[in-house]
Amino acid sequence: MIRINFKNYNYLLLISMIVVGVILSFSDLLQPMISESDAYARVNVAISQKNAGLFFNKYGGTWLPFYFTIMSSLLSIFNYPLLVPRLVTLFFSLGSVIAIYFYTKLFTKNKSIALLSSLFLLLFPLRIYLGTQTLSEPIFVFFLLTSFVFIAKDRLSYKEIFFSLCVSIVVSAFSLSFVSFPIALILTY
Repeated sequence: MIRINFKNYNYLLLISMIVVGVILSFSDLLQPMISESDAYARVNVAISQKNAGLFFNKYGGTWLPFYFTIMSSLLSIFNYPLLVPRLVTLFFSLGSVIAIYFYTKLFTKNKSIALLSSLFLLLFPLRIYLGTQTLSEPIFVFFLLTSFVFIAKDRLSYKEIFFSLCVSIVVSAFSLSFVSFPIALILTY
């Protein structure tokens, strides 16, 4: 007889919600990208970065250079330029659902409310739509919610403080702006 431990059933529900999120987004992935110049321009920048053999392009403008690094790296492995960048955005969009779960669980100390808030974000039509496009808003939301998780913790260990400093340095290095380091440090601390 197989026994299943339902002690952490909330994580099982969260994983099943993520699977539902992928299923909900699948129909949008089959549709063409939105007819906005930013969406196609980001894909073109990632393709040109891949074709030039650049891992990191510091001349990416005001967009997220780290986003282009991820897209061009994955485009080097899987050469589907109209799908791979959208899957990267979908990954970060669904990561926001996980981040809101942990943030709400830390804030309310109630796993049921955390699951409900994650479900609301998962089913939010704008999240479903923007999560399948090559725009940077889902990536910003993911990193913002992840930083809120660190802020909501009662006590930070030395490992978490070290992780926050490392993330801040990486974010500021990828954005190439001295102004972004204190902002990244505040958001990850």
